[in-house]
Amino acid sequence: MSEVADSNAELVIFDYATAEFPSVKNPFGWSDSIHAFNPIFLPHIEKMLQKTGWQLKESKDVSAYFICWYEQLIEKFESKKALLLEKFGVQTIENIQTGYMTLLDNLKQKQLGGVIIYATRK
Repeated sequence: MSEVADSNAELVIFDYATAEFPSVKNPFGWSDSIHAFNPIFLPHIEKMLQKTGWQLKESKDVSAYFICWYEQLIEKFESKKALLLEKFGVQTIENIQTGYMTLLDNLKQKQLGGVIIYATRK
């Protein structure tokens, strides 16, 4: 992307992040559509960006926001659970709820975080 980006381009990445390797297990491993869960490995991000033509400008930890968002999402799941169960079935809803509860737990345990990474073209 850096090769075709404008010289003043800014790359913004909003994703999960971890400082540990191996990372946390895929909380949606049961899903046919979510084969991999690969949070950004923070100790290597600067080097990875440089190899692809980008210069790390800044990274912001937004883990507290992720925690808040997942708490709200899980709360909303609970408030709409009867409707969701009727529409999607017990197994699907339990799998999804467990996945998001696992993500929330990983965030609270600081095994996983949320990050916004800003980079500019080299």
